[in-house]
Amino acid sequence: MEMINVQSSQIAQIGHDGQSTLRVLFRRGGLYDYQQVTSEEFEALHNAASIGSHFGSFIKGVKPFNKVEGSDFPKPEQSERPAARTFEPDDVPENENQEVEKVAQKTSLLVQNATSIKVTDETTQIHASDTLLAIAALAREVQETFKPMKDAAFKAHRTICEQEKKHLEPLQRAEISLKGEISKFITEQRRIAAEAEDEARRIAQEKADAEAKAEAERLAIEDAITLESQGDLAAAQAVLENPAPVTPNYIAPAPVAPAVAQVKGISTRTDWDCRIVDETLIPREFMMPNESAIRAVGKATCGKIRIDGVEFFEKIIVASRRG
Repeated sequence: MEMINVQSSQIAQIGHDGQSTLRVLFRRGGLYDYQQVTSEEFEALHNAASIGSHFGSFIKGVKPFNKVEGSDFPKPEQSERPAARTFEPDDVPENENQEVEKVAQKTSLLVQNATSIKVTDETTQIHASDTLLAIAALAREVQETFKPMKDAAFKAHRTICEQEKKHLEPLQRAEISLKGEISKFITEQRRIAAEAEDEARRIAQEKADAEAKAEAERLAIEDAITLESQGDLAAAQAVLENPAPVTPNYIAPAPVAPAVAQVKGISTRTDWDCRIVDETLIPREFMMPNESAIRAVGKATCGKIRIDGVEFFEKIIVASRRG
């Protein structure tokens, strides 16, 4: 496996077999293979602004590993650094855990002190204010302690996200295109099925109406013959001219299913959207107050403005200067 010299306070060389194995040579000695590492993950490690930070965040403790047999040899000398690559010296320092523990102890003691304070007079108010300033100063120290680690992790995360985005974007465009095509096809097939179903209902209704009319005429003729045999020619003629209506025997046709294939793993659902055509007609229960605008007006007028349905009130905000 070809090994590449890298600039890191922890790692001397890295290599990848092109499949799923990352090999790491540490400066303190020891050669290790890390499994389930893709080529993309190897490239992200190789291109990371901080090799050590990236390794600690995404490989160490995450990927299974084993020590390469016969790799117990003295620590490697400082590797020659490639001129084509430059890095910021922001590998995680070896005393990182000590610094974190230090600020953790300070934080614990200060929090205990702060939560025990009860402001009951001017003296305790001054004590609480001094403690508040100490909290602000310690918060700044905590931020400065974690900033190098956060910066390194951010750079590594950004690199990985950029590579992920490069691979995902064409897939997302293809997905959107195909979903649009499928949606248009299903919509068209549903339209065709609905038209066919309407046509089938129209034909069934016309058939039922025609059968009812024929039956009414048949019954009228029978009644006219009877009336005529009884010598009532006028009544017979009236029956023929105005047959009694017969209720059509309408039989609804079977529903027409759209010609759409059912594919396992692909589902569709019908959703509804809306567009505003005249906001002045929208009922009040669907309108949302603009609280940001109301607060801005209240702040600008110190709450002196009057808005129906709104009450302004004061809030005391306590602030402390950091650093």
